[in-house]
Amino acid sequence: MEESIIYINAAYNNQATLDSTLDSTIDEFGSVTWRELLTDILSKDIDDPDTLEFLDDRGLSEANLDDLIDSDTIDKFYDELAFYEDNYSGPRACLFEFLIKAEIFTTDINGNYYGNGIELIQTTANGPEKLVYVEDDDASEWLKNALDKKGIKVEIISV
Repeated sequence: MEESIIYINAAYNNQATLDSTLDSTIDEFGSVTWRELLTDILSKDIDDPDTLEFLDDRGLSEANLDDLIDSDTIDKFYDELAFYEDNYSGPRACLFEFLIKAEIFTTDINGNYYGNGIELIQTTANGPEKLVYVEDDDASEWLKNALDKKGIKVEIISV
């Protein structure tokens, strides 16, 4: 099993991320394909005639589904892309979900938790953001040990 890396991003009030730093992922929506935009972000069915018309209106076809979206599309769907990043695909949301699944602490109905210098925040049940904060080195050590007890190996790096 591949070991995950938890980054503690000091420049962002010790926000923690999974497998990439915040600096390396800020506004990187350009790595989204048309398929991901349509299915994962906009919840469209690829076989729906309206979806095919959506592509056709942009001079695209089904053959372009695995092409990366362009900057104009990023601008047009920025809010949807940001919401998806904050709640599902970004390194902050991925760490939040990773820790929830690890079951190393008890959260409230929204997934919020604070203890041992670790804070998980989801502003609403399907909130606009999922965040994890790790206060200091003691909290990092507690988190590493708690995950280790569950058989989950991680490396924690402060950046």
